[in-house]
Amino acid sequence: MSLDLLAQRLGIATTYTNAWHEQVEVPHSTILAIIESFGYDTSTAGWDDALLAQLDRDETDRLIEPVLVAWDGNLDPAIAFSHSRDHGFHVTSEDGRDVTSEVESGAPLPYGYYDVIVGDGMAHALVISAPTRIGPPTDGRLCVFAPLYALRSDDHTRFADLRELDQLIDWVAENGGHGVLTLPLLACFLDDPIEYSPYAPASRVMWNELYAVVDRPAVATEGAFVDYPAAYAATCSGIEEVSRSIDADPFQASAFLQFLASHPRVGEYARFRAAGATHGRAWRTWPEPMRSGSLGATDVDALTVRFHCVAQWLAHTQLDELATRARARGISLGLDLAVGTHPDAFDVWSEQHLYAFGSSVGAPPDAFFPSGQVWGFPPPIPARARDDGYRQLRAALRHHLSIASLLRIDHVMGLLRLFWVPAGASAATGTYVYASLDEQLAIVCLEAHRAGATIVGENLGVVPPEVDAALARHGLLGMTIGYSNIEDVERAEQSLTAPATDIATFGTHDMPTFAGFVHGDDLTERIALGFGDPDDARDIAIRRAAALEVAAAARGIGPTVAAMFRAMSIELGASASPWVVLQLEDLWGERAPQNVPGTATERPNWLRRARHSLGDAPPETAALLRDVAEQR
Repeated sequence: MSLDLLAQRLGIATTYTNAWHEQVEVPHSTILAIIESFGYDTSTAGWDDALLAQLDRDETDRLIEPVLVAWDGNLDPAIAFSHSRDHGFHVTSEDGRDVTSEVESGAPLPYGYYDVIVGDGMAHALVISAPTRIGPPTDGRLCVFAPLYALRSDDHTRFADLRELDQLIDWVAENGGHGVLTLPLLACFLDDPIEYSPYAPASRVMWNELYAVVDRPAVATEGAFVDYPAAYAATCSGIEEVSRSIDADPFQASAFLQFLASHPRVGEYARFRAAGATHGRAWRTWPEPMRSGSLGATDVDALTVRFHCVAQWLAHTQLDELATRARARGISLGLDLAVGTHPDAFDVWSEQHLYAFGSSVGAPPDAFFPSGQVWGFPPPIPARARDDGYRQLRAALRHHLSIASLLRIDHVMGLLRLFWVPAGASAATGTYVYASLDEQLAIVCLEAHRAGATIVGENLGVVPPEVDAALARHGLLGMTIGYSNIEDVERAEQSLTAPATDIATFGTHDMPTFAGFVHGDDLTERIALGFGDPDDARDIAIRRAAALEVAAAARGIGPTVAAMFRAMSIELGASASPWVVLQLEDLWGERAPQNVPGTATERPNWLRRARHSLGDAPPETAALLRDVAEQR
C-alpha cells in the first residue's frame, strides 16, 4: 500500500489505459525502479515509510510553491503567498524592478517571468504571467513540409544547406504558399558514430552546423542517400577556413565577439564538444571532474573550441537572416521541437541533476509496436525541473522561436506525462510519470506570445483528454491526419475535413507517404519487420483497398495515386483548418518514407535524398500546390 501511495505522491502511474482501451496494472518492480531513478535510496528496511514521512515534512515546511502561474496576469496573493507572509517576500521582474507592492495589491502583472524570494533567501519561486490564449493564427494558410537534408540542389552537385531551404521558401511563395516546415535543425553528433536522427540532438539550444553555408571541397553527391561523413567533413573544412579568416576582417571579428557575448552558453557547449573530440562522446567515461558538468579552458583544445563557436555563429546568423527573408516574402518558417535529446547530449551533461539515468523515455505497446518502444534518452525528473523553474524548456522554446514563426512541439503529451521504461526492462513493463501541464503550457503561451508565433502540438496516438482540452483552451493547434477517411469504408465517400483547431496534413515524418499508404507499403513493412499479426495487417490492407475504391468512385476519378492525392489535397485546402501542410515529396508521388519508426539499422532512416530538385520536379508539382492555394 505504501508503494502505491508513494507512486501517487511522485506522479508515477500505477495503472494506465493502453491503446486498446484496456486497463494495465503496472508491476511493483517498475514503480520501485522508477523511484530509485528519481534518486531515492530504497535499500534499507522501512525506506518507504521514511520517504513518505519526508515528503510530508517537505510539503508542510514549504513556504511557497516553486512555480506559480498568473494566467492573464492574475495572481491571488492570498493563495500564492499564504505560507510566506510571516517571513515576507519580494518579487522582481525580469528587468530587475521590485513589483512586490503590485503583487500584494492583486494588480494584474504584465506578461513575463518574475522571481520571488521569501524571507532572506529561505525559499524561491518563479511566477509565470502568461496569456490564457495565444493569438489566433491567420486563416487559410498553406505550408510545405520537407526535411532539409533531403533537398537537392538544382544541379545535384552539393549536399543541402540553408541555400536549399531558402530556395524552397522562394518556390513556395511563388506558388501561393505561406509556410515551410522542416524537421529539427538542432546540433547532432555527426562524427563517428553518426547519429542520423534529428530527434536525438546533441542539444536543444544549439543549431546544426551541417547546414551552414560555407565553401566546401567538391564531393560526389549523386547517391540516393546522404553521405553524412563526406558532408560533415566538407562542411568542417569550410568552417575551419572561416575560423582562420575571422580576425583578418574587423567587422567579422566584432560580430563574432558580440555573438559570443550575447550567447554565453555557446562557449560552454563548444568546450563540451571539444572534450568529446578528445575523450569520446560518452561523457560518463570522461575523467573527473570533466564528467561532472564543468570544463575549464585548459581542459580542452582551444582550436576545437573555436571551431564549434564559429560553427554556432554561422548557423545562428544565417538562420536569422533566412527567417528575416522568409517573413519579407510572407512565408512562415516552421521548425520542430524534439521531445528530448541524445543521452550523451550537452543538455544532459550540463544539468545532470535534472535527469533520471536509471530510466528511458519510450512508448507503451500499441497495434504497430506490440512490444512498445524504448527511445533511449533519459527523462527529466518532474519535481527537479519544476524546482529549476523549467529553465531548459524555456531556453529550448526561446531558441526555436528566435527563428521560427511556426513551431510544432513533438509529442506534446510529454508536457503532461512521459512513458518511462526502467533500464534493462521491456517497454511493456513501463509506466507514465506525470508533470505539470498547466505550468509548462504557461511557458509555451508566454514564449509564443512574445514571438508572435503559432504553436502546433503533435497530439497523435494515445492522447489523454486533458491534453486536447488544454490545447483548445490555450489556442494551440492540434493535428488532423487525412489518412483516416481513406482507411474507413464508411467515411470514404465523405470529403476530407479538418476543424479550425487543427492543422491538416496527410502524414508526418513517422508515417508513410501518401503513395506509400495507398499501396500499403507501411503494412508490408509491418509484416517484414515482424510487428504485429500478419493476418491483421492483411485485413487492414483489404479494408483500405475497399475504402480507396469507394473514395475514388465518390469523387468521379480513377483510383490512381495522383488523382486521389490531388482530389483529397484540394478537399483539405477547402477545410476550416487554419493551416494545411503538404509534404513536398507527396506532390510528385514518392513512395519511400523518410523514417520507419521502431527501426534503426534495419532501414535507412533520415538518409534518403529527394528524387527531384525543385528545378527538375514534374510540372504538376507546382501546379497542384497552386490549385490547393486557391482553396486557401
